[in-house]
Amino acid sequence: MTGLGCRAYAAGPLPPSNVPWVVEVGGWIAFGLVAVFLKAAERGVQAIP
Repeated sequence: MTGLGCRAYAAGPLPPSNVPWVVEVGGWIAFGLVAVFLKAAERGVQAIP
């Protein structure tokens, strides 16, 4: 999920700004949400007898 941040950095030398930082944080937030969702789904499946 952090591929978005990697793409921003791989695009080349960017001028100092908040954009790469915002993109990276957005990628981490998305990754965290997906991880939490998968864990919840996994627990839900395990909770079923």
